[in-house]
Amino acid sequence: MGLPSVSEVQSVQPRDAAAAAVRALSVAAAVDAALTDRVLVIGSLPPFGRDLDLLVRLPQRRQVVEWCVASGFVPSQDRWATFDADGPYVIDVEHAERDRWGGRDPSVLFADAEPLTCFRHLARPSPAAVLVLAGRSVVARRGRLSAGTRARVDRVLDRDPDAWTTAEEVARQLGLRGALRALRAAHRSRVDSPPARAGRVLRYLLGPDPVRVKAALVRESLPRRLRPTVVSLSGLDGSGKSTQVRRLREALTQLGVPSTDQWAGFATSRKLYGICSLLDRRAWTPAGRRELRAQPLDPFVPPGCRTGTMAPHLWVGLAAAFNALQLWWLTLRPRSRTQVLLFDRFSPDTAVKLDYFFGHERRLDVRFERALFRLLAPRPAVGFLLAVPGEVSHARRQEHWGPRELECMAQLYEGHVPRFGLRRLDGRRPADDLHRRILRDVWRAL
Repeated sequence: MGLPSVSEVQSVQPRDAAAAAVRALSVAAAVDAALTDRVLVIGSLPPFGRDLDLLVRLPQRRQVVEWCVASGFVPSQDRWATFDADGPYVIDVEHAERDRWGGRDPSVLFADAEPLTCFRHLARPSPAAVLVLAGRSVVARRGRLSAGTRARVDRVLDRDPDAWTTAEEVARQLGLRGALRALRAAHRSRVDSPPARAGRVLRYLLGPDPVRVKAALVRESLPRRLRPTVVSLSGLDGSGKSTQVRRLREALTQLGVPSTDQWAGFATSRKLYGICSLLDRRAWTPAGRRELRAQPLDPFVPPGCRTGTMAPHLWVGLAAAFNALQLWWLTLRPRSRTQVLLFDRFSPDTAVKLDYFFGHERRLDVRFERALFRLLAPRPAVGFLLAVPGEVSHARRQEHWGPRELECMAQLYEGHVPRFGLRRLDGRRPADDLHRRILRDVWRAL
């Protein structure tokens, strides 16, 4: 199959797309030069797409991995990515090993592969192999036929209308006849609802394929995490958190990682007045109850809880627990197909607000409440502090706080870096540099 040259790509594509396509061709050529035997390109052919999906045998896997390490690619399980000015680019390395294929030898997939023009070792799989791989993908995705896989199947059938027949023999050798039938049913039907997907998986499980092959494929279909990977960005107003969250979500989308962003603010004690008014002695008199229903003078601590030995600790402890539960709710509530949950503010920001509002401004001893919050609150899998001085934050966002208040909060943030395992970044660095550093660290954690 002929591939476009660099000059052809640059002449027919926009500048940014052409740069990405040239980068894809150069990466494919470098990988091809590092190989000593044939590997299959099972996804989009270079220079199309932002990834290079390869099916490799064990010796070629070592060669690809060695090239990725030498070229500065960042690993995430079997995926290797680079992040540069042209955007992220991924090499996905799938093993053609017996244990991942239920003890069957997947070498049959390499038969009749078509070498790609200008490459010595990169090859396109035969139409039959494409269909078998697509069938395996449908089961691994729990009955879902993605738009990209459907388009790939359509192109194969245009090339070879008899591909279903030849694919049956390949599927028989691999014990994947049931998976091929699941693909055919999904391709014929335009219905992709949850009941339809569940029906395809059930028919596969009850089908004739060997138990060992089914077990290997079912293991592959299980989600690696029961809840999304939590990534948080913390810091003062104006430190660039929202910008980095937006850019990180866009980059993860390009990498094929479903993500959702979430803002998590601090819940003031005013929200707790109606629930826990018994802690406030004003609630014990009719006049006090009328005052509670009015706008509180102090939105954080009722006057009746600012004196005494136990009342302040009870109130601040209640605020700490309430905020921790609110963060857990934002973390655990159902989200469809979200793999990464990006928080603009998270537990470290709430801890700083507890210290500032109750400890610094109202001179309360909050050591116990600080420890209680750290015990109850969720922690990020990857957390970042975008650190900026108070005067920088004030210059960027002159809204609610003065330079002195912001500098106090900046010092409080520094104290919480080791407590929450945050990665401290200088928020004054260029946004592009920060983005690449954050993206690399998040990618490693997936």
